[in-house]
Order: sequence, then C-alpha cells, then structure tokens
Amino acid sequence: MEKIFKFLGCTDSQKVNYAAYTFEGPVEIWWKSAERLLLEGRGDNAQISWAEFVKKFYDQYFTERFRDKEATNFNELVQGSIGVAQYEAKFTNLSRFAPHLVSTEALRLKKFRKGLDFKIRQCLTTPRVEDYKNLFILAKIVEEDIQERTKMKATLEQSRGKTVKFNQP
Repeated sequence: MEKIFKFLGCTDSQKVNYAAYTFEGPVEIWWKSAERLLLEGRGDNAQISWAEFVKKFYDQYFTERFRDKEATNFNELVQGSIGVAQYEAKFTNLSRFAPHLVSTEALRLKKFRKGLDFKIRQCLTTPRVEDYKNLFILAKIVEEDIQERTKMKATLEQSRGKTVKFNQP
C-alpha cells in the first residue's frame, strides 16, 4: 500500500482513510473502535497520523514477541546462498520490524552492503554509492558477473580435462 501511496502523493490523512477503507469484517470493527479511542479528546478536526495508524495496526496484529523475532532476523540477515534479488526482498520485508536500524539512507546502505555475499561486497568497496536503489542494481550486476565468471571457469576446466585426438595418417 505504501508504494501506491507514494506514487499517488498521499497525505497522512489520505493514507489512513484509504487503508481503513480496505478493511472488512473483524478488522473493520476493530479499526472503528481503535479510531474512536485515538481521536478521543482531540477535538473535531483531529486526524490520525500514518505513523499512529501503522503502530496501532502492528500492535494489534503482530505480537511484540513476533516483532522482536523479526527485528532479530533482520539484524542477522545475510545473503547466504540466495540471489541478490531474494536478499533485497527479505531485507525490505524485515526492515519494517527494525526501522531504527535503517532510519537513514546511510544506515540502510551500510546494513544492506554488510549482509551481501563476500564476493559481491568485495567488488562494491571501490564505488561510492549513496543511494539504496543504485546499490541494489550494482550488487545484481556484480552477482551476474561472478556467475558468468564461474561458468566460464567451469567450461575452461572442463575443456582442459578433455584430451584432444588428432587424426593420424
């Protein structure tokens, strides 16, 4: 939803209204009650901020224990044997449970880079990348280069292992 909100340039108030509009059944009933409590004593034109909405929603539907576990998973996240795209997807998904670890672009870059596979991270030490999207794209390119070099090396080693037969007269 946040991707859509960013694209549309929504205000906090619009984000809350649009998100709440999608609620159905028990979630809708919960929100009506939560909204009433949040607005209580604030006055007629009071509005709920997106940060308040998200916090209230997370408190209701993600237990503190679950959020702590996911924050720990994020803190310990490394690429390992998965591809850069999969690592980035996990990184983005888990980062919402530990926003304090990626509260600035610099922290986000540092955390993402630190979790990359050593071979990829090693190739990214020289370029000065100050933008998360560009770091992700560059990491994918490096990953593809490493995979290509690995394939070429295997092909070369395989061809060296074959004996060449010449036709003798």
